[in-house]
Amino acid sequence: MTADSDWRAPQIDIEVVEDGSATARCDKGFLKLRRLRLRNRYPDGTISEPYPYDIVDRAALDAVVMVLHRTGPSGLEVCVRSSLRPPLGVRTHGEAAPVSVLWEVPAGLIEPEEAEGVSVDGVLPGVLSCAARETLEETGYVVPEARFSALGRMTYLSPGVLAERLHYVSASLDGCTVGDPTLDGSPVEEGSALLFVSLDEAIAAVDRGDIQDAKTEVALRRFVAQRQDPRGQPA
Repeated sequence: MTADSDWRAPQIDIEVVEDGSATARCDKGFLKLRRLRLRNRYPDGTISEPYPYDIVDRAALDAVVMVLHRTGPSGLEVCVRSSLRPPLGVRTHGEAAPVSVLWEVPAGLIEPEEAEGVSVDGVLPGVLSCAARETLEETGYVVPEARFSALGRMTYLSPGVLAERLHYVSASLDGCTVGDPTLDGSPVEEGSALLFVSLDEAIAAVDRGDIQDAKTEVALRRFVAQRQDPRGQPA
């Protein structure tokens, strides 16, 4: 695969039809803005002055990130997906090289009813059920929950504004049935593309900037590390 052809993501332009920011309530919608006044209590008993702080919140706060792999003609292949990211499209509008789509490994939000089974100390049923559901939604593969295994501990994505925790898992697609991705019915998921590439090529794409998504880099590098034995040799 080459950076000049195969890694060109679908070009999707985003147009702002209406900006309701000035009239929208900050506690309504998919994302909620909590506009708080906080103060800190320190170990010595002193207390800071109150200060303003804005926090972004949502009902489905945490997410699962999946490294899905299969055996291809040339060996192990991993799945990446083109994902439309409207904040990027709005940010780069008018720039010489606008960006609205990123290559990412599949991922999805853990619903509130699934979050009851989530722990920072390991992968519990809530993460696994979400991983199976999101895999079907984004790739069309039917993968049993039991196939998923943890890729280390959770991480925080952007803790300065959002308390989202990311949970990393991997699963083999070999022998699994596959159909059309079910998607979520949103225009944000329309027009997405799936790509299976060798693990080496995926890491090379990270290194040269064809993959720019942070959670994808973390997931892929953890997957590489997990496939190595303690002496650093491929498993």
